[in-house]
Amino acid sequence: MLENKIRRYKIMDAHRALIRKGLYRQAQLVMKSLADGKVTLWLDDDSWAVESLLEGMGCRIWYDGRGNKAVAHV
Repeated sequence: MLENKIRRYKIMDAHRALIRKGLYRQAQLVMKSLADGKVTLWLDDDSWAVESLLEGMGCRIWYDGRGNKAVAHV
């Protein structure tokens, strides 16, 4: 339980850092993951960057069988 809260706070910090850098599409995807508890990521550059960020923070990543979609669970 405490680990999940710490992970969410780290994701919030990453969201603020993305906003400061001007990476608004990536920040939007990160915010969606915080709001819904999961986010669907596709094959574009912003989705890949968010997938790498969330995977590095310990979020579970589920991949579609065809490999064109990933779902990150916070």
